[in-house]
Amino acid sequence: LEATRNKKTLEPVNLKAIEQYDAVKERFDEIDMRRQTIQRERKAILDAIDKIELEKTRTFMKSYHEINREFSRIFQKLSPGGSAKMILDRPDRPFEGGVSIEARPRGKKISSLEILSGGEKTLVALSFIFAVQEFYPAPFYVLDEIDAALDGPNVHRVSMLLKDFASQAQFLVISHREENIVNADRIYGVSMQQSGITDIFSVDLEEEAKRILEVEDVEPSLTEN
Repeated sequence: LEATRNKKTLEPVNLKAIEQYDAVKERFDEIDMRRQTIQRERKAILDAIDKIELEKTRTFMKSYHEINREFSRIFQKLSPGGSAKMILDRPDRPFEGGVSIEARPRGKKISSLEILSGGEKTLVALSFIFAVQEFYPAPFYVLDEIDAALDGPNVHRVSMLLKDFASQAQFLVISHREENIVNADRIYGVSMQQSGITDIFSVDLEEEAKRILEVEDVEPSLTEN
């Protein structure tokens, strides 16, 4: 009797329970398989991101150190006895901070860019440009009156540096300073005529120097005759 009573408590029996269970289990297994696939894909993506971030950091740090080394070397060339370097604000996380520059012109204390003179800032900026040129050369540069804030000796040093780099790239330098003009390979001049018409002329200094030497060689011969 007790067994009969217990049996009745289980009624009504769902005759499709097994079929429904199989259907639900199949759906569950399908979803679980998709979940596992998504987890594997997620892990693969995260691993790829980590790899890219690591490579990005390595590439950046390599570039930073090489440019920083050239930056210091070139600044010492433009400012003999001085020193300059780049400093990462967040060396542990370089992409979360900026890059600061410390410079010490000859005879002065180390200082930030804000308190440097116009000429000193120019030397720092040119040192950085040429440092990048050494690391990742560009074929052509346009420099507009970069010597405006420089004194004679500094203009000469910049001019000599430009001449060195001219073997690697072309430089179009706009300048009114004699120290830069005499060291150029070719000069382009612009003048205004009285009629208001702009006149443009060019001089190949190397060819002009050869012509002058030829004239000087001829004149003594004529004198001797």
